[in-house]
Amino acid sequence: MRKYNENILDSSVWVTVTPTAGAMNLPFHIMEMGHFYAEHDYVVQREFHDSFLLLYTIKGCGVIESGDEKVALGEHHTLLMDCHLPHKYYSDDCEWEFLWMHMNGASLPALYEMIYPDGLRAFGFSWEHDYQELLAYSGYGDMRGNIKISSTLHTLIEKLYTASYETAKSSMELMHMEDVQKVITLIHAKYADPLTIDEMIADIGISKYHFIRVFRRIMGATPYNYLINYRIHVSKGYLSNTTLPISEIAEKCGFADTSNFITHFKKHTGQKPLQYRNSFYGF
Repeated sequence: MRKYNENILDSSVWVTVTPTAGAMNLPFHIMEMGHFYAEHDYVVQREFHDSFLLLYTIKGCGVIESGDEKVALGEHHTLLMDCHLPHKYYSDDCEWEFLWMHMNGASLPALYEMIYPDGLRAFGFSWEHDYQELLAYSGYGDMRGNIKISSTLHTLIEKLYTASYETAKSSMELMHMEDVQKVITLIHAKYADPLTIDEMIADIGISKYHFIRVFRRIMGATPYNYLINYRIHVSKGYLSNTTLPISEIAEKCGFADTSNFITHFKKHTGQKPLQYRNSFYGF
């Protein structure tokens, strides 16, 4: 289902961008962007759109619905919406002046989850200057312009994450910073053991599922993924500085068996352990 009531003034700007293959290989790229002067009955509703939508209210107020969530986007506030979910955005019975930008990138789904671990919300910062810069570079079409666009979008995502993190300072996440550090210390000390999440949080007084969300918010990975990553990190030292057999390194680093070690190592590094070792000796 797709519904539009694009009641916008003629002074509105709507720019379509057709990314080249080179642009699409960069971390982020723009698909469409604009500066709308919307009337009181403006509405867009879709079941799906293959993008993430960045919105910023200059004047008035908009309402954003995504899945089961509903958020007001007031003046000088920014919001990133996942358009892969059913969504709707519209003026809140008033004229609504806003900037918008459909963007994409391979890392955006994971970054979106980090920005919104507990639900959609708006953040009070402006990207009007960035919009003007992006609008200028979108007309170049060359790789220099594409790289500048990707870099500027990266900065905007960083601003969103920072705003999200700062907002969480008074919430449960930072109340459990000490608990997260305890688990990190435990992982560093006992990575060679078959650690489970229950063992990691045995002395921490919150639920397993809540702690996983907190840990991921702070560290950017679940406790299990952090453990695997640390085991890979330690194994690199054995591979580059010793002649120990791969099977022995796997055991020393806490992997169930050699095959399991090789699978995880290749997933994290793009190489098998022996290839990684040989790269240090020019084989």
